[in-house]
Amino acid sequence: MNTKSIISYSIVALLLSNQAMARGGEGKGRGHFKELAQELNLTKEQMQKIKTHRKSMKSSNGSKEDRKAKREKRKQLRQDLKQAFINGESDSKITEIHGKIQSLRSGNKERRIQKMIFMKNILNKEQRVKFMEIREKKRSERKSKRKGNS
Repeated sequence: MNTKSIISYSIVALLLSNQAMARGGEGKGRGHFKELAQELNLTKEQMQKIKTHRKSMKSSNGSKEDRKAKREKRKQLRQDLKQAFINGESDSKITEIHGKIQSLRSGNKERRIQKMIFMKNILNKEQRVKFMEIREKKRSERKSKRKGNS
């Protein structure tokens, strides 16, 4: 083998090994609801109610573009808050920016609590206990992933 071939094969091997070592997405993506339904042993009626509720919440949550615009607005406000702090802006200016951020977040919190109330009314006691266990497990997994990525 000549030197050019060895170099070429080495480059290909490096590129392929890098691809193999890349982190894959570990999220559930599609199918997560089916897995949850199975773990909670949901009835067909419960599954249908949840699907209907999810569709109505999605439509009331605005379009994808609206949600993206809200995310961008929150991101911009966080930047504004940092700049206000760095520039030594007045306390009232910093409080004003923070208030805007909080008002944008409050909609998310409201939807989250409405979802929780809905699930409470759909699930029986055993399912609610299991649901909370699953939720806590997922939360701790996310926390440990974040700590591992730091």
